[in-house]
Amino acid sequence: MAEAAIPVDLTNPGQVFACLGLVEAAEILLGNAEAAFDWRDGATTFRLRARGEPNPVVEVIRFLVEAEVVPIAPEGADGPWPEEAERSRIFPARIADLRKSDGKGLTGNALPAVLRGSGRELRLFHWLDGSGLETFKLFAGNQVGWQIAEMLLSYEKAGVSRKGVRQLWRDEADHLICDPFGVADPQSAGVVPIDKGKFGFDARGAWDAVRVGASLDAQSVPLNISPVVELLAAIGLGFARPALGPESQVYYSAWNIVLPASLCRVVLAQPESILVSGTYCRFRTHMGDDKYYKKFFFADME
Repeated sequence: MAEAAIPVDLTNPGQVFACLGLVEAAEILLGNAEAAFDWRDGATTFRLRARGEPNPVVEVIRFLVEAEVVPIAPEGADGPWPEEAERSRIFPARIADLRKSDGKGLTGNALPAVLRGSGRELRLFHWLDGSGLETFKLFAGNQVGWQIAEMLLSYEKAGVSRKGVRQLWRDEADHLICDPFGVADPQSAGVVPIDKGKFGFDARGAWDAVRVGASLDAQSVPLNISPVVELLAAIGLGFARPALGPESQVYYSAWNIVLPASLCRVVLAQPESILVSGTYCRFRTHMGDDKYYKKFFFADME
């Protein structure tokens, strides 16, 4: 089995969710994935290993670079589905969940999607989930989840002056491999409107993270969010959710014992159910009180 270690900020919920996404993606793409956080030396890292000899982090990123986003529409249901949509018998939610907010007809804005490449798929549907898990739709209702995923892969298509995963791989591959959640050159991150091109998981994109003292929704502001964090967090949250508290409070955990993907899902929200004290640390964050644009803020350790 090959192992990789990358730096991670445990107080950034998006990065922890992205670590879960790495585990889940490695499990699907390579098999036998397992992982743990290591905070013994002060500089926290996330350690991931999976079957085979290739670096599992590199393999996951390479898949993202080469993948295409395919929206999925329910087979047998007529709706205003985009041309790109693929009909599928397997759908992650009820048809009723695709109704417009006024209840009049269906909308294609909420369609889930898959990242597809080389005959393999990673699902994106945290904003529309009929499995009983809490939906985590942080972006506004007029935004489209699968289009956000496309932008995160390549902002160039949307005419936004910012590097997506493909451009980062092309221009900064060495840094992306060593520190996939970081930004090699903040200036190269470019400018992206606050209300588009992100799911809202990376706390560096939270409105108080830049502290400019102005209404950011009316401006284009450089935000050092990582498209890798945003995409991988979306993948991870398709398998598990953090614990929810009152007033938009959210609780999640990191663990320092190597666990398979199936148990990583459990300890994200309920570490005490299978781990003993001292083998995990718990964090509290919140999603803000804005009605339309939710986002994760930096967390405090409990």
